[in-house]
Amino acid sequence: MGEFNKGLSDNFMAALAELAKQPGWWKDVLDDASLIIGIRNEKFDVYWNGQSLFNAKFEGGRVIVNTHVKYLLDPDRSDRVILNEDGIFHEVSTPMLATYASGTLNKLKRAADLFSGMEKQGVHAIVQANENIVDVEICLDASDLPDVERNQPRIDIAMFEQRPEGVELVFWEAKLFANKELRANGSSQAKVVGQINDYKKVLKARQSDVKSSYRRVAKNLVTIAEMSGGVRRVGPAIRAVADGGELKMGPPANVGLVIFGFDADQKAEGGIGHRHFEKLKNELAENPVRLRGDADGLKLHF
Repeated sequence: MGEFNKGLSDNFMAALAELAKQPGWWKDVLDDASLIIGIRNEKFDVYWNGQSLFNAKFEGGRVIVNTHVKYLLDPDRSDRVILNEDGIFHEVSTPMLATYASGTLNKLKRAADLFSGMEKQGVHAIVQANENIVDVEICLDASDLPDVERNQPRIDIAMFEQRPEGVELVFWEAKLFANKELRANGSSQAKVVGQINDYKKVLKARQSDVKSSYRRVAKNLVTIAEMSGGVRRVGPAIRAVADGGELKMGPPANVGLVIFGFDADQKAEGGIGHRHFEKLKNELAENPVRLRGDADGLKLHF
């Protein structure tokens, strides 16, 4: 049976509160509002431009954190090494960061940028512009749903949206205009349409667990913001749910598509993107399609 479970326990949060009192990676994360925290089930990721700089979990009463080795390549190194005729690099001293210290976080971010594409950077910019986004890189378990193409479809953004009748949990798939999944010729369907339909099927099957999980995540995010002393902020919709307000969601869940990374000529009638945009709007008639050339400052709303 598939499941959906997110949130950090009180013991995990208490351990993070203790870490916040001393210098180190967690204090640096709290002091850097440009980083995105994606909460999982008793673990979380810290994202920079779509790259998980830190993955933290709670085991044996301790916070255990790891990072990918590729982010430890020191970007300040400028030395060069000889490539011998036998194919051996001569006297390579380690280029790895071996100790976490002041300034290490910025080096990790610079190293991570080497692995981040324009689509991931655009999603990061969108999250920065919307204070009520509650999660990113959301993995959905569809292993027990035979009519869903992938066992673990992954949607980009979960967001709380304030309505007159309360707060609604909505979702967004974000695509760079160059992404081929947005295009289909003739009567065939663009791949992104099938993806969004699959998301809605899984969210319907997991509705109760999704809502309860994000109520817990909202409380976690508010507590983390308080740990930061005001550096990290949460939007009023997140705070309202954390304070016990009702959280609404489908079925079917509202899942929108946001497309960015194009110019005015590409969007205009007759432009290379126009017919694709119009076709997507027709195929996703019940779901909003947002078009914005530049992801910076893009505000999401249904």
